[in-house]
Parts: sequence; structure tokens; C-alpha cells
Amino acid sequence: MECLEEWAFEILVLLGGLMPNSAKTSSLLAMCVNTQEIGYKITYGLIAAASTRVSNELGAGNPDRAKNSMVVTLKLSVFLSFTIILALVFGHNIWAAFFIDSNASYAV
Repeated sequence: MECLEEWAFEILVLLGGLMPNSAKTSSLLAMCVNTQEIGYKITYGLIAAASTRVSNELGAGNPDRAKNSMVVTLKLSVFLSFTIILALVFGHNIWAAFFIDSNASYAV
């Protein structure tokens, strides 16, 4: 599934190169892909830590502590998701500035 996702992003970049004004299109695609990947990497790390914690608790015979770990992980993931969303809503101009070269002139 991860491989198909990466292939889809690569196909998007290739198709973006065929569109008019491909430099801006590629920049927008890069910005979207990088934003999505940052969000995914944060949650992947959280999932790996939670999986290890739950496995250790279940292996030790503590199902209540394993359930508590999952509840904490769920709350933390929702909090992190809202934090990322708010950061993008209120800081979208700053985030876009990382991907835009204001001195470059693109042919229309």
C-alpha cells in the first residue's frame, strides 16, 4: 500500500509536468506531497510507539493498561491532527513560502 502511494505521487508529478506552466504545477504538487508526508510520519511514529507499548502490556498480562495506552494514543493523535490542521490554516502563507522562490519568473 505504501508502495502504491509513492507511485501515485510520482505519477502525479509526471502528469503535472505535462500541464501548462509545469513549474508552478510541480511546485504545488511538491508542497502537497511534503505536507502530507510530514503528517503521516508523525502518526507513523506514534503508531509504532503505541504498538510496542500495547504489545508489551499484553505480553505482561495487563489488558487494562494496554487499553489505557490505546486511549492515550488516540487522544494524542487527535490532538496532533488538530494541531497540524490549525498550523496549516493559520500559517499557510509561511508554509507556502518554503516552496516558492519569489525571485523566479515563470513563463506563462
